Amino acid sequence: MKKYLIFFLARNEGKRLFLRHKNEFFFHTNYKLKENFKEIIILKEKIYKLNVHQIKISLRD
Repeated sequence: MKKYLIFFLARNEGKRLFLRHKNEFFFHTNYKLKENFKEIIILKEKIYKLNVHQIKISLRD
C-alpha cells in the first residue's frame, strides 16, 4: 500500500470531509480529521476517478 503526503485546506461538513488543493482537485471522504487540520497522510486503498477534476478516495486507519 502506497502512502501519499498531500497538503490541503480541509473543512468538516457533517460526517464528510471536503478537501481542496489549489481549487484544482476535489476530494470527498468520510475520513474524519480534526478541525483546521491541513496535512494528512492518505493510504491508497481505492481510488475512483469520477472525472478530470474529481476523485473519490476510500480510506482506512
